[in-house]
Amino acid sequence: MDRALCFRLHFEWKPDADPQIKSFLYYQERTAMTKRSIQFATLVLVLLLSAMHLSAQSLNPNDVFEPGPKGGGTNWTTGLITAIGIGTPSPNAANRAQMRAMALRAAKVDAQRNLLEILNNVQVTAVSNVRDLSLQHDDVESRVQGLLHGAQPMGEPRYLPDGSVEVTLGVYRHDVEPIVMPKVLETHAPSVPSMNMPMSLDPNLGANPPVAPPAGPQDSANAMPTPPLDAGRAFTGLLIDARDFKVRPAMAPKIVDESGREIYGSSLVNPEYAVQHGMIGYSKNIQAAQTNERIANTPLIIKGIKTDGDRLTDIVVSNADAEKIRSAAQTQKFLNQARVMIVL
Repeated sequence: MDRALCFRLHFEWKPDADPQIKSFLYYQERTAMTKRSIQFATLVLVLLLSAMHLSAQSLNPNDVFEPGPKGGGTNWTTGLITAIGIGTPSPNAANRAQMRAMALRAAKVDAQRNLLEILNNVQVTAVSNVRDLSLQHDDVESRVQGLLHGAQPMGEPRYLPDGSVEVTLGVYRHDVEPIVMPKVLETHAPSVPSMNMPMSLDPNLGANPPVAPPAGPQDSANAMPTPPLDAGRAFTGLLIDARDFKVRPAMAPKIVDESGREIYGSSLVNPEYAVQHGMIGYSKNIQAAQTNERIANTPLIIKGIKTDGDRLTDIVVSNADAEKIRSAAQTQKFLNQARVMIVL
């Protein structure tokens, strides 16, 4: 209880108290309440601006975003993985400058710890995440730790009214994939020849016309196949429409037919492309995906029918659509070059 309130309560019960004193005490109390209201409003404003800053930094309506447990998360569309850390002021600081420096250092350590938690939970395949690969391979664990120490600040630190500091650190998926993808590829001998060519520099992508598959009956009552392939049409990528069912993003998912035969996965992609560019891209908007440089501008669009397995990472397409993909891939390079996107 502050001094002004104590005096007010003391004089309030004295009928003979000086009215000027009472008036002064009421003024003091109103002033104190106004200051507290301003402090509270300032705190709320800072927190709102912080949330808006993070939202603007990591999200737009087309992004596939997997939130972390303590803020931040994995943006599967842009590839940015972020975490928030908060450091509180130390009572042992000698002065205000040292207090802020110590709080900032503590916030960075907290952000690195939270970023490790988010990274560890990033799904790599249907059966493993980054944590699993770190436990299986010492070099993965050490390289992930090195990646954390090199995490970049996302914007300026935010200094809160109570003296604490909030920071956001981030790494990119393309920094993580060279660490984990070689381990995934080691377990699947690629069935395609190595072609050490950057994705953006291949002049012959889709140059050869696809061969139309033979007509046949629909294999699944639930499937929604794409129209027959046009003879002579060149495709710049594969776009899987998976908006009708729940999918969990992963770095190395598989696309299979109704019999479980793999159409696209780590055993069917060129290792150089998988490591340098990742195996897959994600978006929430089919128009945005069609213009994404990964598959632009004339992808083969296929409707997925369900996921395969309880991890919800691998996608099943109808047998009829699977044949269309295989037929196009026989004469074109988009699967080899990991030009594949999934719309969720």
